[in-house]
Formats: sequence, C-alpha cells, structure tokens
Amino acid sequence: MEISIDAIKNMEIDIENLPPIAVQENIVEDIERLMAEGKSQAEAIHLVFSYSKMGSKVS
Repeated sequence: MEISIDAIKNMEIDIENLPPIAVQENIVEDIERLMAEGKSQAEAIHLVFSYSKMGSKVS
C-alpha cells in the first residue's frame, strides 16, 4: 500500500475535539506496532487514523 506524504498532510484532524489521552496513547501504540510489523510511518498513520475515525482500534 503506497501512501503519499500529501495524502497524510491532507487528512482532516479536528484538533479542537481531540480524543481522551487514553485513546491518544492507543493511537501511538497502534502506529508503533504497525511500523514494527513493517509498515511505513505514512502507512501506519493513514491506517490508524482511518480506523480511529470509524471508532475502532486497529487490529
């Protein structure tokens, strides 16, 4: 899966309504785990934020 930097830059993140700290920690853990599994940072961020918008933890 090829994700461009522009795709990441253009993602809409509502900074005025950030999730609770516990959810933010889960997001960081998911990104780190996906990168450890061989995903690029851009892919991991894209996957995590795509899933977090749906309200699910990445599995």
